[in-house]
Amino acid sequence: MADIKAILEKAEDVKPIAKRNGRDIVSFDDYRSKATVANMEGQDLGGVEWNPDGSMASTKCSMAAVNTDYFYANRYKKVKNKYYIVTNLMAIDGQSIGQVPWQHVPGYLIGEKDGKVVCEKPVTISAEDFLADFTHTLNHESMAKVLEAIAEMRVDAGTDNLEF
Repeated sequence: MADIKAILEKAEDVKPIAKRNGRDIVSFDDYRSKATVANMEGQDLGGVEWNPDGSMASTKCSMAAVNTDYFYANRYKKVKNKYYIVTNLMAIDGQSIGQVPWQHVPGYLIGEKDGKVVCEKPVTISAEDFLADFTHTLNHESMAKVLEAIAEMRVDAGTDNLEF
């Protein structure tokens, strides 16, 4: 009985690390906890709807699981009270062998305004600078704030619709 209680309590404590397209994004362990409880309660976790021709029409899931180390992957360089942050996985993976597949790496300039983390603008960093100077990594909690600031910057910048 204690095992069931522990499973239920762990599933209650699950907090999404992000929300994308109306779906909660959680770690693999958290997803397993929520799925176990849902199965015990007989809930439908969603699934795939198929078109008559056999192609996938849509999925009806309310959450998705990700590897949090990849989700929060980053390298940064601090200059005064600003952070230059790179979130590109190909660049980060290439850094370990000293090769980046481009001459420039996309990144973000992160600062602080009124006590809040803000993304000031997207930046381009030379591959040499990235390989030499971007040697530190932010923890998951700090990176969650950065990703929120980047998303907010994109919303504030606005987007256009494709029109023909």
